[in-house]
Amino acid sequence: MTDRIDAFSGIALVIAWFTLLVTSLSGEAGQALAEGAPSPLMLFGMAGILFYLVAQSTRYTRFVWSHLTFGAVITVIALFGLASPVMALAEAFWRSVFIVVLFSSLGVLRVAAQTSPMVREAGAMLVRQPPGRRYFALAGGSTLFGAILNFGVIALFSGMIRDAVKAAPGDATVARARERRMLLAMLRGFSVTMFWCPLTVAFAITTTGIAGAQWPSMVLIGAGLAVMTAIAGWAIDSGASRRAAGTGDAVPFSFAALVPLVTLLLILSSTAALVERFTPGALIHGVILFVPLIGLVWILRDTGRAGLTHLRRYVVEQAPGQRQELSVLANAAYAGTLIGMLLPQIFIDALIGPQGLPPVFVPALFMLLVVLFGLLGANPLITVAVLASVMADPARYGVDATLVATALAIGWGMAIASSPATAATMYIGRLTGYGSFTVGTRWNAGYAAVSVVMLGAALTLLGLWRGA
Repeated sequence: MTDRIDAFSGIALVIAWFTLLVTSLSGEAGQALAEGAPSPLMLFGMAGILFYLVAQSTRYTRFVWSHLTFGAVITVIALFGLASPVMALAEAFWRSVFIVVLFSSLGVLRVAAQTSPMVREAGAMLVRQPPGRRYFALAGGSTLFGAILNFGVIALFSGMIRDAVKAAPGDATVARARERRMLLAMLRGFSVTMFWCPLTVAFAITTTGIAGAQWPSMVLIGAGLAVMTAIAGWAIDSGASRRAAGTGDAVPFSFAALVPLVTLLLILSSTAALVERFTPGALIHGVILFVPLIGLVWILRDTGRAGLTHLRRYVVEQAPGQRQELSVLANAAYAGTLIGMLLPQIFIDALIGPQGLPPVFVPALFMLLVVLFGLLGANPLITVAVLASVMADPARYGVDATLVATALAIGWGMAIASSPATAATMYIGRLTGYGSFTVGTRWNAGYAAVSVVMLGAALTLLGLWRGA
């Protein structure tokens, strides 16, 4: 019975994928939301995601139920606190559909990576760099792999790092210190993926939620700030890094091993950009369209006909198995959108209106809020969704749309590196036995503090330079 439920749940995700693409690429979804009534096809897609969430609910953990309870409370408040609650709930749930479809589509690339010798060979090469190159190799490799594999890079590299540390000579104290620095380089590298990569959920929320945000400029600004942040992390760790020996037999660095991944990223971004250019859809809708197709080609190239079996297994087994992640993401997008609608306009105007904070400081403030709420245990998706709703029309406040969208994506990345409540820090905490608070908040406290100050200053200077 469980297998049948999972199969139908996977099919429901495919239906939602199809309806989201049809309504978004045709302009139907945007028009329907502007008119205040979802179209029948949109309702069909919502029904698919609702079926998935309900069908998988018998296997949710307490952690998931706590999130869903929060979403239910926000729903009740919205029903009594909004002028048009039904349409607000529909708009918020459509955002959930969007996030669930995006995340499950990106999963096809993770399946392809699991069957790819190229990925494991490139990962092993990065992990086995000598101390002088190790930090940048791991941080740079993690951000590149993170663009393709998303959270999958944490699981992939964590295992490789542990194996490399065990194989290296030295006493236990040195080994633990070495493992810590390698894991932190990986975590920081993955976190700055949110700064610049247009394939991430962070970019999806900010570019679709903030009018006027230009993703090409976001990529350029985010990439520059990611490099600056990586250098800061290296400088903080460089003294201790020199005191630790290598990880066994070092291997030469090979740019050639990374060329296929860079090529794949360029193909994905280019094809998605064509969708934005020639349809009413956005860049992220092109990502949702082409990621599964390119992933399928990758799987078939590596495994032949067996690739179809891998794809079928993903739809009917692995995608339903992501129930915990997908339900939390769906709820975060839903609740965050509603909270943004519920915030009193007078409060928003007092904070960032004409009598509030000068517009040039708003991007730095928004980045800081995402990081601070992350430290308090809030999912970055909720915070970013709320702030994106608040800043849906940046022109009203005289704020640079591209810069504030970039700031939210950067804040998301910094929250991933420092919050004890993100999937990355919780996974590494379980793997090492130290716990997520130690990994994210204690180990990364100095790095996070220095980076947030530098990034806030950089965002403010960019705002002045861009004439915000």
